[in-house]
Amino acid sequence: RLTRAAIVELDSLLAVLQNIHLQEGQDVRRLTTTQRPFSSRDAYDALSPSPSIQDFHGRWIWQTKVPNKVKIFAWLYFKDRLSTKANLFYKNVKEDAICSRCEHPMEDRHHTFFGYPLSRDTWYTIGLGLLSTMDDTDVWTLPTAVQQDPATWPSILLTILWRLWEARNSTIFRSETHLAREVISRICDDLTIQ
Repeated sequence: RLTRAAIVELDSLLAVLQNIHLQEGQDVRRLTTTQRPFSSRDAYDALSPSPSIQDFHGRWIWQTKVPNKVKIFAWLYFKDRLSTKANLFYKNVKEDAICSRCEHPMEDRHHTFFGYPLSRDTWYTIGLGLLSTMDDTDVWTLPTAVQQDPATWPSILLTILWRLWEARNSTIFRSETHLAREVISRICDDLTIQ
């Protein structure tokens, strides 16, 4: 049984293999990018972005003063690889993508962090409701709009996202309920410690 992703990958592979014609003689593995015999180093270089193309979010995430688990969480958040029901449904792990907390038809990243009532209330209570309409690349420049020090803003943003994710998980896995003020209190505690 193949996942949806595996079916797409298999179709892509079969399409590429249709243009391959086998010939007599010894096989030589070459990378199309270098035309040299295969080496792990060349393969890594081919798969890695060139030095001129840097990961936009990575430069913001890794410089923050949050715990490593929050940095890894943020990396997954910006790559849209968190285990939301929509992502689990796409991987054939769940039978549907319906939000377990509010019955919204799609528990994707946007719903989890901005559309779910607790998340929405948290953002509006702290005066950042406009964040839900912003593109991922624009969220890093928000501090000037809220008179926040640009050097501390990435850590604040990641802390808020982390606490919303934790609240989501505790509701789903431990049946706990939360209010926006509780989430904000935990965010303030985290920022005081940092």
